[in-house]
Amino acid sequence: MRDQILHEIALTCHAEGLTGDLTNLLNKPPLVIASSLQQLRVSNLIVGIVASWGKALTDKEVLQMLKSINDKGAIR
Repeated sequence: MRDQILHEIALTCHAEGLTGDLTNLLNKPPLVIASSLQQLRVSNLIVGIVASWGKALTDKEVLQMLKSINDKGAIR
């Protein structure tokens, strides 16, 4: 399921205009990913979801939220 979540995060990053190789970033723990996304000015909603991954939110919940956001094509 982690791979699916990382895929959704990558889709979000590309939708927000990040065009580089995200492999190194996505190999980090969720809190490090969230911190990096915040520095890259990704939506606070996405940062919050990723930061809560494994703590307040389960893998399934994170995946559902990210998929929903990506499927709608709107973050804000």
